[in-house]
Amino acid sequence: MLHHIFNNGWEDKEFIAQRVYGMDQIRAEVAKWTPEEVERVSGIPGEQLKKVAETFAKQRPSAFVWCMGGTQHSVGTANVRAYCNLLLATGNVGSFGNGANIFRGHCNVQGATDIGLDIVTLPLYYGLVEGAWKHWARVWEVEYDYLQSRFDEVPAKAGRPARTRKQNMELPGIPSTRWFDATLANPDDVDQRDSLKGMVIMGHGGNTVPRMTEMVKGLEKLELLVVADPHPTTFAAISSARMAPICCQPAPSSRPLARAPRPTVRCSGASRSSSRSSSRRTITRSSTGCRRSSVLPSRCSRTSRWKTIIHHPKTCCVKSTGAGSRLAIPASRRSA
Repeated sequence: MLHHIFNNGWEDKEFIAQRVYGMDQIRAEVAKWTPEEVERVSGIPGEQLKKVAETFAKQRPSAFVWCMGGTQHSVGTANVRAYCNLLLATGNVGSFGNGANIFRGHCNVQGATDIGLDIVTLPLYYGLVEGAWKHWARVWEVEYDYLQSRFDEVPAKAGRPARTRKQNMELPGIPSTRWFDATLANPDDVDQRDSLKGMVIMGHGGNTVPRMTEMVKGLEKLELLVVADPHPTTFAAISSARMAPICCQPAPSSRPLARAPRPTVRCSGASRSSSRSSSRRTITRSSTGCRRSSVLPSRCSRTSRWKTIIHHPKTCCVKSTGAGSRLAIPASRRSA
């Protein structure tokens, strides 16, 4: 498209002159992508792309909207840069109705980021300054001093000065793609009181991390791992870390401990009973309306550490513990 746009003078020359740096390099690169070469690579006829390019450049405003098909590739970053170069060349940035727009790939992932999962800001992009914390303390009906008390005082180490609780709460956290570095690294290299010891996972799969080898090592080193998800995920399957039980809602009834042939995740109606053919213990809290049962991957059967997962939002959880360990939390004591 850029080849046709530059060849026909459809670019926004004024916008490029005032707002864009390096477009000459883009022009030189796209000159290599003749209509014949693009058709050979993509199968799209040159005349068809020329029509699309003309429409995009002339019918203003134009926006570029893409989904996971553009980003989830080994060259995903390069793809996005190409989209943005097209927008810059045609002056379709910074005004109503134009710009780069991505549909996120998971259920409400954008909303989750807006409402607090971003490590550099409190919900709705308030930042991490004292005023932002005090605002959200009022919203959450929690004392600001209490929130501050939940942060560590960081001692001086490895040439870095000590940090107070207040200073600590106003610093960004660790990106989700690098959390395991804080688990595996020497404590002196981790800019907090100690290495990462525990983690809570909600609606997230471990296979979204590019450095899988290090991620698995990080999971194995955790002392506590909590997984809350409607279905078994890679975090539950590949880790032998200690996992504590979590439940999405109180169950209307509960069953006593029963023996199971292997650690299982089971959703059951009130009439479902547990088998007693093994020394492994399974706690099943039942709920009506479930029609499925499933089994955790066999890796779980080889570990003596706690394993827990939620199977379905409308049911309670089943907790599988290794031989010799017991863990039961009454429904009346469970909390978010």
